[in-house]
Amino acid sequence: MSENSIMTIADFNIETITTETKSALDVHSNIIAAEQSAANAMLSLCENLKKMRDTKLFKSLGFDKFEDYTERACNIKKRQAYNYIQTYERLGKSVMQSNAQLGITKLQLLTEVCAVERDDFIEKNDLDGMSVSEIKKLVEDNRHQGEQLSFLS
Repeated sequence: MSENSIMTIADFNIETITTETKSALDVHSNIIAAEQSAANAMLSLCENLKKMRDTKLFKSLGFDKFEDYTERACNIKKRQAYNYIQTYERLGKSVMQSNAQLGITKLQLLTEVCAVERDDFIEKNDLDGMSVSEIKKLVEDNRHQGEQLSFLS
């Protein structure tokens, strides 16, 4: 089992199931379900903000501008709304879905990695266990390495 994979009940070294162990396993299951719900909610937020903006449905709710809608009706700052949409557009549904546990800030940094190299970048690095600043540095190093390779060729 890899360091960052989710542990299932079979992964725990439990010899006897007590009332406390059963309670712990129930709470663990709830945590895993909530984590998946949070990831799905972020993806849904991104998709629906994009849909609202692209189709201009906000106008039928009495708003002239998308930014007014997000700030007044959703309490989402204009910049944050556009960050969600841009991240979704650049990464796509499948990349966001499979990496949603990283959170929007780390996902947004992934948009700066060349699309051709992105899957390899994700696979080679333990992004889940890294801080935002560590990922930022890794992305910058990757960009500089790509620029050097382009220069040489």
